[in-house]
Amino acid sequence: ALWAEMPFYVAQQPEKDSIATWVSSVYNIGNIFPLLYMAMMKYFPRIHDFHVLASLFILGIGASVLLAIFSQSVVGGISLILYMLTLVAGMIGCTGIVSLFAYASQFPSRLTSSFSAGMAGSGIVVTGIALLQGGGSTPAFSPGVFYVIVTILAALPVAALLLIEWRNRKALREGRVPFGGEAAPAQTSAQAAVEVAPLMSSEEEAGTGATPEATSPDALAGSPALSDAEEGKAVTPAPAPLSRKALFVRCWGPLLNIFLTSFFTYMMMPGSLPYALKPFASYGILYETANLLFQVLGMVGRLSVGFFTFRWPSVLNGIQGGSYLFCFITAACGVAHAFLPTGAGWLVVVLVAAQAWLNGYIATVVYLLARERLDAALVTENRTMARWLSLFNQWGCLMG
Repeated sequence: ALWAEMPFYVAQQPEKDSIATWVSSVYNIGNIFPLLYMAMMKYFPRIHDFHVLASLFILGIGASVLLAIFSQSVVGGISLILYMLTLVAGMIGCTGIVSLFAYASQFPSRLTSSFSAGMAGSGIVVTGIALLQGGGSTPAFSPGVFYVIVTILAALPVAALLLIEWRNRKALREGRVPFGGEAAPAQTSAQAAVEVAPLMSSEEEAGTGATPEATSPDALAGSPALSDAEEGKAVTPAPAPLSRKALFVRCWGPLLNIFLTSFFTYMMMPGSLPYALKPFASYGILYETANLLFQVLGMVGRLSVGFFTFRWPSVLNGIQGGSYLFCFITAACGVAHAFLPTGAGWLVVVLVAAQAWLNGYIATVVYLLARERLDAALVTENRTMARWLSLFNQWGCLMG
């Protein structure tokens, strides 16, 4: 929503062109909070990602309400309140991404693409609303109305998360793996059901008299009921846990790939794009078109992972970097107000759209590639790597 309103801020707020860079920079200060989240999950393991996500979604609703009231306020000649709320939005967004993919790692891998596409889909919705609003100095309705609509939409993730929680628990009560997943070969179905369930609260455990140790896969493996069910079947020994160093050795490639794609993306979107398009008379249309295509093709890229897996994302990183280089040169010319043909503006839009697909695809496929490099039975390690991948994604954004 903040990026979608950028043409209005450029036209109305005192910072003018530089506000895009300021908003992006303040937003990325929020990358401090994923580090706190990582520490919290390490030292307070009974807190589940479900609880973290629910809290962030509710906080997001509150931030949207405040943006509706104060986003246009100016204090001391700067958009101070907007920057403060941008920092809150950065905390929600940066921490939410890290927690979201850790949450997704508990389910079948096809859901990773769904979660990722949904993130991009939210951008499409708000960009579409911004197009109806119209950018620049004479919008059809004010940013306040825009953020009221965003506030209503912000309630949808809460409902979706509760629906996933209900479906997850229902499957576990029926002895099924949620969302049609299959247990790894080294697991029994009962073990998989326990490991796929991240949402069992401490209250439920207390109510049933169970403890985390009693409901662990090791404990279940020794239970009579499980032994009877698996009688006559060979059970592969569980793999040894991996150290953090071993995790990084196995998954350094996906970690580097997601860092680079995020770095390239935030170098262009949204910081450099206003400068690249500013020399053109149709700046507002070009910017909103680029933003919409970025969101749409980003979602297409994320969904594409469900259809094919390209196992050399470093090649895609190289293509991405070369294309962004052209956009950087165009942005530099825009800053210098050099002569540029009209077609150059649309070429920038096309390149941004192409890179959006690459960014969406790379930022999703790396999670699946990392899961292939780790044994499916290493549930904790898979969840930890999902968090580190998301953290590298955020660090790439911050450096960009």
